[in-house]
Amino acid sequence: VMFVSVGTAVLLLEIVLNLYFVVMLELHVTGVVYSTVISGVLLATGLSLFLISRNGLRYSWKLAAEITRFAVPLIMAALGSIYVTFANRYFLRRFGSLEDVGLFALAARLSSVLGVAFEAFNLSWVADRFEIVKKDNAREIYGQFFRFVSAIILLAGAGLAIFADDFFHIMTDPVFFPAAQLVPILVVASFFRMCGGFCNFGAIYKRQTRVFAQASWSKAFIATAVFLLLIPPMGVYGAAIGLLLGNVVEFAWIYRRSTALYDMGLQWRPVLLMTASAVFFTLITLPLPAGELGSFMLRLLAYAMLVLLMCVLPVWRPDERDMVKNAFLTLLRRRVPESRG
Repeated sequence: VMFVSVGTAVLLLEIVLNLYFVVMLELHVTGVVYSTVISGVLLATGLSLFLISRNGLRYSWKLAAEITRFAVPLIMAALGSIYVTFANRYFLRRFGSLEDVGLFALAARLSSVLGVAFEAFNLSWVADRFEIVKKDNAREIYGQFFRFVSAIILLAGAGLAIFADDFFHIMTDPVFFPAAQLVPILVVASFFRMCGGFCNFGAIYKRQTRVFAQASWSKAFIATAVFLLLIPPMGVYGAAIGLLLGNVVEFAWIYRRSTALYDMGLQWRPVLLMTASAVFFTLITLPLPAGELGSFMLRLLAYAMLVLLMCVLPVWRPDERDMVKNAFLTLLRRRVPESRG
C-alpha cells in the first residue's frame, strides 16, 4: 500500500509541476527537467527521513564494502546497457539520417511494452527466487515458472509483432509506417534479454556480479561491431540486428556462467517449441497489407490460433492445465458479479 501510495503521489506531483513549469511558465523541455529533479529530490528526502525515523542512522564499513563489491559490477553492466541503447542512435545519425533515428526510436518504444510485462512479474520474482532455492523441489518450481513466464512473454511479443503494422497505421503518420518492420526483430532482442534476466540467478545467488559486467560489455563490443558493419548499408535494420546479436551474446554469457554457479534445471525444449509457434504465426502475418479490415481480421485469427496452440502444446502437465483453468474460472466468477452490480 505504501509503495503504490508513494508512487501515485510522485506521479501527481510531477503532473502538477509539469503544468506549472511547462504550461504556465512556458519553460518547455527545461520545465520537464525541473519537474523531474524536484520530484526526485522530494522523494529521496522524504523516504530517507522516513527510514531514519524508523531505523535510526548507523553505519557499517564492513557492510558498505560488501555492498560496494556487489554493486560496482552491476553499475558497470548498467553503463554497458546504456551505451548500447544510445550508440545505435549515434551510428544511425552518423551513417544515416534523423528520420532513421526516429523510426528506430518509435519501434523500440513499442517493443519496450514487452519489458513492462516482464517487469510486472520480475518485481516479485527477484525476491521469491531466494525463498524457492531453500525448497527441496526448487528446480521443479523454477522450471514451472520459466515455462509460464515464457508463454506470457511470447504471447505478448507475438501480439506486438503481429499488430504493429495496424497500430502504426492508426497512431502515426505515413512517414513512420516502416517502423513496424523493425518491431519483430526488436521483440526477439527483448526476449533474449528477458531470458538472461530470468537465468541470472546463479550469479546473483553466489554474488558473482562481475558476470553481468562481462556480459554487458561483451554485448557492447559485438553490437558496436555490427553497427559499424551493417548500419551503413542497411540503416535501421542494421541497428536492430546489432541489438539482437548483442542481446544473444549477453544472454549466452549470463546463462553459461550462472548455470555453472547454480543450475536452475531449466528445460529449454518446451520454451523452444512455444517460441517456434510464436515465430511461425508472426511470419505468416507479415506479408499481409496493413490498414485494411480484412488483413486485421486475418491477423486476429492467426493470433487466436497461436493462443489456442499454446494451450494445447505438450509442454504442460495436467495439474498445470487445471491450475490455469481454475484461476481463469475464479477470475471470471469475480468479474460477473461486479458487472451485474
